Order: sequence, then C-alpha cells, then structure tokens
Amino acid sequence: MFSPVAFIIRKNPPLAVIERVWGTETWIVNDTIHSYCGRMLKVNKGLMCSSHYHREKQETLYLFDGLVHIEADDVKEVLYPGESITIPSNRWHRFFGLRDSMMFDSSNLYNQDDIVRRSESGTFDLDELLRQVGLIGGVNERFER
Repeated sequence: MFSPVAFIIRKNPPLAVIERVWGTETWIVNDTIHSYCGRMLKVNKGLMCSSHYHREKQETLYLFDGLVHIEADDVKEVLYPGESITIPSNRWHRFFGLRDSMMFDSSNLYNQDDIVRRSESGTFDLDELLRQVGLIGGVNERFER
C-alpha cells in the first residue's frame, strides 16, 4: 500500500553547494523527518578527502563518471563508472580523485557533528597511487591521461 504522503517536486536550486578542498558537494536532500540524505560529489583529479568515519551515518557512493580510489578500513578499491561501495558507520574511509569524477552519495541524515577525522583533505601523489593500484607502469597499463 502506498503512503498517503504527497510527492514533493523541487524546481528550485539545490539545498546547498559547498566548495571543499577536494571538489564540490551539491546537496539535493537532507530530510530530517525521514532521515535520509542525497548529495552529488564532484571530486577533482589529484585531490582526496580526509580520512574519517561517521559515528551513525552509513553511506553508499555511486560513481557516475571518472575514476576514484576508495580506502575503507583494509579495503582498497578503484571504482569505475557504474560501481558503488557501501560504507557502514564507524569505518575509516577516504576517496582519491584519479580523474575528475562525479559520485552520488546516499545516506541516512547528514550531521557534521557525526564526523571524526584523522587527516586533512588535500593533494596526493597521483602517479604513485596509480602505480600502486596497477593502472600505470605495468604490462597491462590501463590509465589514459
């Protein structure tokens, strides 16, 4: 059975556009009543977000375009367009822009006080990370600049 709640159609600008060290967050929804959040994340090539975790928030990152390296606890993966990763609460994680990239972040409610950081956002050695993940420097070089 469908909920009697009416549909909400927003024809106005996003809730917020926030410039970050690593790129831009575009807030689509942060619903305090139903406890869900949706954001578009533009990650710039050669930049990374801080290493952090969320006490309560679980998030799913879906890569639309580009190439992103994700570290979540002991998991280290390159995400290709069409791939996603779900990061449970209380798990250290961060992402690295291997190319200019666009991700969608879907989670329960966003709360800045929920974040614990152990490093800052900033630059990283792109060529070194590409070597580490096997995208350049090997027989099967797959990275196109």
